[in-house]
Amino acid sequence: MKPNWNIRIAMAVLAVLIAFRPGVGGAGHEQKPVGDKLEVLFVVDETLSMSALDYAGVRSRLEGVRQDLTDITRALPDAHIGLIGFGHDAKVDLAFTDSRAAVQRAVQRVTREPMMAGTGTVMDRPLDLTRTVLADAKKQHPDRRFVVVFLSDGENTRKGAHQRSFAPLAKYIDDGAVLGYGTSAGGRMPTGGEPPWTFVRDQSTGSIALSHVDEGNLRKIAKQLGVDYAYRNGTGSLTPWAAALAQHGSSSSRDGNEDVELYWVLALLLAGLALVELRLDVLAWREAKEVAR
Repeated sequence: MKPNWNIRIAMAVLAVLIAFRPGVGGAGHEQKPVGDKLEVLFVVDETLSMSALDYAGVRSRLEGVRQDLTDITRALPDAHIGLIGFGHDAKVDLAFTDSRAAVQRAVQRVTREPMMAGTGTVMDRPLDLTRTVLADAKKQHPDRRFVVVFLSDGENTRKGAHQRSFAPLAKYIDDGAVLGYGTSAGGRMPTGGEPPWTFVRDQSTGSIALSHVDEGNLRKIAKQLGVDYAYRNGTGSLTPWAAALAQHGSSSSRDGNEDVELYWVLALLLAGLALVELRLDVLAWREAKEVAR
């Protein structure tokens, strides 16, 4: 009996297909984006002192804030972003969202509060609102990681005011930073409008008032929150830091189900053909044995 070449060719084809481990269900599935498990809340000081012109030379502190916000959000394109601004009061300027258009608009709107709105600054002004926002978000998304970034010069200007501790927020926070702006030498604060400016004056002396960064207070706030402190003076980007956050908050699994492998079906077919081929070989051997008699 001659060998059945159709069966042998079919077996060879099946062996090649099995080597490619075919499957279904993978088409259209993409890796989850890096940083998709992050909720990032910015808490931004928008008081009069944040308009002082001592960031990176003669730029406004708030210019530095907007640049840092832009760098962080660009490095976290898939995180949910929220923003609280505080001056004479605290307000939610942006509820948590993954819309980058909304985030960009919120960052562009980060400006100093009106000249006459201030009644003296205490850094704990956003404390209660921040706790409420974080607690509500934690209830809604207990599986997500929460990052808080506090951006300020740390300067308390209300006489006799006591700054409450930020420690109650620590239990809601997985990571974050306190970023400081301004100089110890101090910066002048424009009264508003475009250059040439007039500057805010000290009512007690009549001379131009200077605002100074309070790094000691900012470091204290960072310690209470359980995060790092970084001084910002216009040198160095926050992109690497934000990228590290994204790596810690990423998910590498696929959306939906994994591919269903089908190579085992081909393996069964190959085994079946192998049995057929074996049976034919046995029959051929018996036939040859009978002829030999």
